[in-house]
Amino acid sequence: MPTDRPQWLVRSNRLEDAKHSLSRLTSRGTDFNADEAIQLMRHTNEVEKELTAGTSYWDCFKGVDLHRTEIVCVAWVIQVTCGGPMSGYSAYFFTRAGLPPTRAYDLSAYV
Repeated sequence: MPTDRPQWLVRSNRLEDAKHSLSRLTSRGTDFNADEAIQLMRHTNEVEKELTAGTSYWDCFKGVDLHRTEIVCVAWVIQVTCGGPMSGYSAYFFTRAGLPPTRAYDLSAYV
């Protein structure tokens, strides 16, 4: 649930709730300053707003960002096409290859 994450609370301008959330997430006895962390989050949020002002998703397909988009898409496609999803169906393929079902399930645990 995003409503209890400190970064989301800072972006929603709920600083006291963010401080409370940070105090719950940190260990007792550490020299952690929640106010400094919240100020850093506020600064980061302002920088991100400045960097993304006037941009849209269409910008992902222009100039240098097009190259970055292509790299990310290829990395994602490689994961999908390498056979990883088929490992979930390995028991089915083992039984189709002629193994008895109990042996196929045993083998699928190691794939």
